[in-house]
Amino acid sequence: MDFYEKSVNFYYNSYFYDEKDNLNCNKYSNQFKFNFYPSKENHKTVNKWLENGHLYENDVGLFLTYILKVGDVVIDVGANIGLHTLLMSTLVGENGKVIAFEPGIESFKELTHNVKLNNFNNVELKNNALGNSRNKKLKFKDSEFDSGHSSIVSEIDSNESNSREITINTLDSYTHRFKKIKVVKIDVEGYEKHILNGCKKLLEDNKVRYWIVEYAPHCLAKYGENLSSIRNYFRKYGYDMFVLDPSCSLPKFIPSNTVIHAKVIPNLLFTRMEFINEDWLFEDLTSHISPRNLF
Repeated sequence: MDFYEKSVNFYYNSYFYDEKDNLNCNKYSNQFKFNFYPSKENHKTVNKWLENGHLYENDVGLFLTYILKVGDVVIDVGANIGLHTLLMSTLVGENGKVIAFEPGIESFKELTHNVKLNNFNNVELKNNALGNSRNKKLKFKDSEFDSGHSSIVSEIDSNESNSREITINTLDSYTHRFKKIKVVKIDVEGYEKHILNGCKKLLEDNKVRYWIVEYAPHCLAKYGENLSSIRNYFRKYGYDMFVLDPSCSLPKFIPSNTVIHAKVIPNLLFTRMEFINEDWLFEDLTSHISPRNLF
């Protein structure tokens, strides 16, 4: 299958206070590469973002450029071909660490090649699936149409043909060595709550500052879960819910009684308000006050 190297160039600002308590801004530009297959469905999706001048899943990508610093530890669960993994690796630098989990056969091969293409030595690749218990056998279906839709076989699809047996483990079992983790991103086609059930130690010990969780109601329903079950689970550990903004504005706080609706699949952020207070040092209100192109 034909492919070629494609570069992703991006720019971002980093804000900090100096010794005189003045707010400063450093401007950066960076890039990474990946092998682009024009005929693959998941690559077509990625390319729509890039060709329109955005990072892939711009809400996630821009949040990462704002919040990640050199030396951070970050985890990508459901890494697919690695667009977020590569961005994370670029941002945390040689002294940082990225752990990427991807159980799909085709996706993991591409993820591995893309990491090698960039000569990234700070990425640890895991061809494993995660869940709510250790050494549990489940079925996994590698999507023939779009590797981005490969997933754990749910009970309602238990008779699914062309699936294979895999062994899941908890994220807790992989993270004992880390004292602090800046971001955990989870995008696993509706299996998110099961993975979170295997993160109890991380949550109890308050090791993770930011949790990014994809919210696809129809996917969650396959596994008997919904937004309330995820929101209530995080609330038990003191985390508030936000929605990431595709323009890199301040994440929008969602009150506990607010019902959310979207015609697209949003990415939710779970964190504590105190962390937003500490880390979000600058906000441009221009787009909030007057619509773009009004004058």
